[in-house]
Amino acid sequence: MEHRRKGVVVHVLMVLTLALMPLGSPGDKVALIVLALLVLQRTFLRAIGDSIRSSALLTCVLYSSMTIAAVWANSRYRLGGGPFHLSLDADWRGYPFPYQEWGLVSNGELWREFCWRGAFVDALFIGLGCIAVAHLLRPTFTPTPRILMLSTYSAVLLWLNTEIWLFAVPAFFLEGPKHIHDQLQYFQTAKLGFPLPYWCFGEEERNWPLTLDVLIGITGWLLLYVLLRWSATRKATEEG
Repeated sequence: MEHRRKGVVVHVLMVLTLALMPLGSPGDKVALIVLALLVLQRTFLRAIGDSIRSSALLTCVLYSSMTIAAVWANSRYRLGGGPFHLSLDADWRGYPFPYQEWGLVSNGELWREFCWRGAFVDALFIGLGCIAVAHLLRPTFTPTPRILMLSTYSAVLLWLNTEIWLFAVPAFFLEGPKHIHDQLQYFQTAKLGFPLPYWCFGEEERNWPLTLDVLIGITGWLLLYVLLRWSATRKATEEG
């Protein structure tokens, strides 16, 4: 009973410390609190690890989920202040540190800047997160090519759904406009969503195309998993 009471006190103090710390947005704090609670609840974490270790499918789902979270955090467009109260007056992308910023100067010209330092730290953060999860959960051995292909599929599909499309091409492949008037012309063709657009310039966001995009993505992931597993089984049979 005394041990349980001490555990409750530790949990409460940890939650209060993370919630009241002067750094981080509300979303950052919630993520840190959830992660800390999972780490402290070793029995629950051990049960999750046992489930993942016993299933190659869950192992692939784990790494694809981590990829989706990383791509979502680093590819979506944001405006204003960044995480951990970074002072930003421009549009930007990147997490936890911006790697791309762009904005408008007084004469109407647009500027865009790529920060290699932010990109390196973000990539390092993602790598350390993958290592930490693999160390805590210790998933079962699954062929690396299968994990890489499924994770790449997840990353590309999510990026295609978060990247703005201009003239039916992802904006990443187009040279940025030099003036605000050119940008307005660009954005008259702006769309979000792949393969079905769920938002178009001047229109409200639609839920049914977004739902179909998600279902198409999940179906494609499962079909790719089955194909890769069938290929690996066939190769093992031929070699045996």
